[in-house]
Amino acid sequence: MLSLQGTGTTLGLTMRFDLGWTAEVEDAAAEVVARLRHDGARGTALLVHSERPDDGSSRAWADLVGAVGAECDEAGICLSEALLVRDGRWWSYRCSSPACCPTGGTPVERVPSASVQLLRAANALDGRAALSTREQVVRSVAPPVLLAARAADQRAERALEAWAERRQRDGLEAARAADLATVRSALELAASATGVDAELATRVALAVQDVVVRDEVATWVLFEPTALLALLQQTARQVVPPEDAAVCVLLAWVAYAQGDGGLANVALERGLASDPEHSLGLLLRQALAGQLHPREVRRMLERTSTRLIRRPG
Repeated sequence: MLSLQGTGTTLGLTMRFDLGWTAEVEDAAAEVVARLRHDGARGTALLVHSERPDDGSSRAWADLVGAVGAECDEAGICLSEALLVRDGRWWSYRCSSPACCPTGGTPVERVPSASVQLLRAANALDGRAALSTREQVVRSVAPPVLLAARAADQRAERALEAWAERRQRDGLEAARAADLATVRSALELAASATGVDAELATRVALAVQDVVVRDEVATWVLFEPTALLALLQQTARQVVPPEDAAVCVLLAWVAYAQGDGGLANVALERGLASDPEHSLGLLLRQALAGQLHPREVRRMLERTSTRLIRRPG
């Protein structure tokens, strides 16, 4: 769904919903259009990407498109176009004339190969991989299971005991400085071919449970966004509940600050599953529901950064 603002030529909010979520089409349509209304959309365009087999017509998901259209009409939002895209061809839900919309569909114009190569190169340079489904995003931050989960739990028990002893022995400020040094060391490893091992990941997960350490680490997205995202993802994959709550919520904030709402939602779900009362997680859930723009998250982090002395490096 594309939110079109002004005279219909200015692109606003862009939303992606997995089709598996839309079993109750009326509820799904109401949710989608509520977000368009919140964005101030004057118009919208809808594209359905699906490989679901049907009779070869353009009617796949027509019930969903019809429900969205009805909600748009009620909200005074013009649904300018609705397309089904499948097998390299597209069909219009709003046109039945063979003259412009043949029964067999219209070939999708290919993006020039040079542009595709440039996009892939840019993603590789930024350390990003395109994940095509929500399941792939979930797997990218999934916790260890079975024997690996038991080993992670044992590591956490040992690390938690040592962490608590160090705080009692050295004092809170010294312990926080040590925790920040640990996270900084891990930050360098996360961006390298070495990566973060399980022991270090456990120490990072415990370190960011401290609110002061967590808030400072969050501001590092302004300076080292790629490395920080890699660190938090690698850490999340090597820890288990309840020690994963803080790092998953922090990962969600960092992802959201970079405009990755899909990863933010998945990481937040995992964090709140471990700690349903996590204050920062609940705040982020409100921000996501209210469609707070990522630039506002970055502004909050910038204000936090001005109050802090330490920096990564």
